[in-house]
Amino acid sequence: MNSLRWELKFAGLLLAASLAACGGSSSDPVPVPVVPVPATTDVKTTVVGGAIKNALVCLDKNLNGKCNADEAGKTDASGNVTLTVLDTDLGKYPIVAVVGTDAIDAENGPVTQAYTMSAPADKVAVVSPLTTL
Repeated sequence: MNSLRWELKFAGLLLAASLAACGGSSSDPVPVPVVPVPATTDVKTTVVGGAIKNALVCLDKNLNGKCNADEAGKTDASGNVTLTVLDTDLGKYPIVAVVGTDAIDAENGPVTQAYTMSAPADKVAVVSPLTTL
C-alpha cells in the first residue's frame, strides 16, 4: 500500500512539474498573427458600342478572354462599372467585357448575339469595339 501511495505522489509531482513547465494557464491569450490587407485601387471603366447595360466586366488575370463571376462586375445603364483591383495587378492585365443576351445597348436595344470586347492593360478606362482591335 505504501508503494502505491508513493507512486501516486510521484505521479502528482510529475504532473505539477509538467504544468508549470507549460508557462501559464489555459486562459492566457494566444497570439494571433497579423495578416496585412493587400492594397487595392478602384478601376472605373465604361463599356460602349452605345452604352451597354449588364455587360460582365473583369480583369482578365488568366488571359483566357473570359470572366469568372467572383472577379467581375456588371455595368449599369450608362455602361459604367468599378472593379476593385490589387495594386500589384494594375497595368498588367486587360479588361474583358462579356456582353450577353441579357445586355442592353443604349443605341440598338437588347443584345441578340453575345460577344466579347476587351481593352489593353494600360488603357482600361473604356472598352469598345475599337479597343478590342
